Amino acid sequence: MSTGVQEEIEDEQLVVKYSDLLKETDSELDSTAKKSHVCDFCFKEFLNKSSLQCHLLTHTGEKPHVCEVCKKGFTQKSSLQTHSLIHIGMKPHVCEVCSRSFTDKSTLRKHYLIHSGERPHVCSVCQRGFVQKSTLLKHYMTHTGDKPHACETCGRKFAQKFSLQTHYLTHMKEKAFKCSSCDKKFTSKFKLARHEKTHSDDHPFLCTICNKSFKSNDGLGKHKKTHLNDKIFFCEKCNAGFKGKEKLKRHYKMHE
Repeated sequence: MSTGVQEEIEDEQLVVKYSDLLKETDSELDSTAKKSHVCDFCFKEFLNKSSLQCHLLTHTGEKPHVCEVCKKGFTQKSSLQTHSLIHIGMKPHVCEVCSRSFTDKSTLRKHYLIHSGERPHVCSVCQRGFVQKSTLLKHYMTHTGDKPHACETCGRKFAQKFSLQTHYLTHMKEKAFKCSSCDKKFTSKFKLARHEKTHSDDHPFLCTICNKSFKSNDGLGKHKKTHLNDKIFFCEKCNAGFKGKEKLKRHYKMHE
């Protein structure tokens, strides 16, 4: 680890007072009205455009700040500095209530809300409270039913742009394994093999209790549950099971 990063870590105050953090939280809440730059992905708000642009990296996946020790990448330099504490075992921010320690101040601040029970952002519809305003904005979608982000491929709609982008991945998977019987395609050999059994008369999975056979092991497993309340008599020689003693006696003759 570089000397510069080490010095910045050592300069951090080791214990942060609960009252000080509450003051900072109140100050942050007062400033939310001034946050006019909103993320299109998660609706989180920022005071300025540069902070928003920095935040957008968390959605694009770009991680320009790399740890010298483990090569893990981060979107922000401050996140890298916080991560560096892991390698030296430092958790300088300690909760005065339960003594739990954290590597960064913001996590400690959120942790304190557990003790205070504070949920400053309240839904006007159902009165449910939230720690963060961005979470409240997402919650509002459950009341309005608003889904402004539509998939161009299948028309399915989503409340959040990030959810739409995740959905797009389902269309990008190539279905390269084609069934020779019905031309249906699948994304893996396993799924194709499972499907092809529907075209076969083969029933290789046999129930040892009633001798009923099935095309798949899953089908056999579901069937076996129907025998759970039956009194089963098992053969001492081959472990085959039977519903009655008479069937077991007839079976024993096979071993004679």
